[in-house]
Order: sequence, then C-alpha cells, then structure tokens
Amino acid sequence: KVKVIDSKQLAAMNMCYQRYSFDYFLDSMERLGIRNFELWTGAPHFCNFTESLANVKKLRSEVKQRGMKIVCVTPEQVVYPYNIAASDQQLRRLSLDYFKRYIEQTLELGADKMLCCSGWGNYDEDIEEAWKRSVEGLNEMVELAEKVGIILAFEILGPQETNLVNNLSSTIRM
Repeated sequence: KVKVIDSKQLAAMNMCYQRYSFDYFLDSMERLGIRNFELWTGAPHFCNFTESLANVKKLRSEVKQRGMKIVCVTPEQVVYPYNIAASDQQLRRLSLDYFKRYIEQTLELGADKMLCCSGWGNYDEDIEEAWKRSVEGLNEMVELAEKVGIILAFEILGPQETNLVNNLSSTIRM
C-alpha cells in the first residue's frame, strides 16, 4: 500500500530563500500550502548580528499570524566562523555563546528543536584534540538545552565541511 505524504508532514527551510526577504519566504510557503519550516538563522532573515535581525517577538508574531510553525531552529554553523571545536579558545567561547543564545531563542520562538553539528578541527592538528573540544562543547550545549526543554538535533556534515563527524561510524562514535 502506498502512503501519501500530506503537506502537514513537510517542513521547508528559509535558507533556500536567503537572497529574498523573510516576508517573501513566508508568502511563498503560504502559496505552497506549507505550514511548518526550519528556521535557518542567517542574514537577512533572523540572526544575532544586529537587534533588528534578532527580534524574536516580531518573528514569532509574523509566523503565528500566518498559522505557521517553526519546527526547528538551525543556527548557521558552516559558512560563518562559529565552531565549537575551534583550537582558538576565544573563537570557541564565542561559538559556544552563539549557540547557547540560539538555544534560548529557540524556546522563545516556540520551537522545541535546535540543530547543531560537531564543528571541525584544524586539518593539520591531532584530530583527537579537536574531537575532545567538540564533545565538551556539545555537552555544554546539551546541559543548557535540557535545562530549558529544547531538543538538540545533530547534523552530520560532509567531508568538505568537517573532519570530525561526516559519516556513519563517526556519528555513532559521537
């Protein structure tokens, strides 16, 4: 028996609309009949670079007015320099603070999930050192997420994006 997927089971992602306004993205979702979406946190839609792009109340209101739901928040973590496994301690701390702020905003936006990844190590360093930093960073994020009631979803990246978790065996290990 063939099962048909209902549009209520689909979730779009605004990252595909990053060269358009957020309103245009929402208008497109309405036209397509899609009510659920994953919120990629990048400019010009929603991000913590400026107060005007990080207005949680405004975004939540816009989504609610259209009868839509954010099912997952996905902070940009490949294109921008945020990396929980960074060897530079200042960058690593900045990165962890960045993700922790998004964990809190995920709750404020009415979503229950936030996507994260392992980060990456320098390709010329011992991978185990980067691995330890990644595990420590993920543990720190999980602690906060559990405290506020957010589920962290884990994304496996490609080998061109990370040298830590990019296949099944490294995913199982993590």
